[in-house]
Amino acid sequence: MNKEERRDLLPNTEQDKLFRRRCDTLAVAGMGVIAFGVWSVLKTALFCVLGREAFADTLQELAEYPGAIVAVFGVIALIVLIDLALRLVIGLSARRESRGQNVGVGYLVLVGWFLTVETPMLVVSILSADGLLDGIIAGVVQVTEMVLLIELWASAIYVRRQKKAG
Repeated sequence: MNKEERRDLLPNTEQDKLFRRRCDTLAVAGMGVIAFGVWSVLKTALFCVLGREAFADTLQELAEYPGAIVAVFGVIALIVLIDLALRLVIGLSARRESRGQNVGVGYLVLVGWFLTVETPMLVVSILSADGLLDGIIAGVVQVTEMVLLIELWASAIYVRRQKKAG
């Protein structure tokens, strides 16, 4: 394939470049959402294994009731797995849309829901941290996740508008 044939395949107008950049951003942001989902599973698992002292009193009280501790950890695991599943839906849908496949608006609704939930969680994670450094780290992670979701949303809307415009 010579240069002329390649130039015809990928037009290089500014609008085409921006469209390809937004598609790439959509794919990368989708993978980022999945990575944050895996991170939340790992963080929760490590907290349950290593941070038992934090809720040792509650565990002592629950020890009186058979199966209560298992039920509590089961509910925690269920919540974390639902969170991971929702993030997988968002991430995989964003990647599919970045490759030009038709995807419904459901994943964008989930992105809006996550942004709505993440905003108060930012304040909670900073205020509930053990120290200043922990609060700063938690805040940076939350803000990074929010920026990622906003970038995903903006890229998805741009890609959809460009596809609709033809």
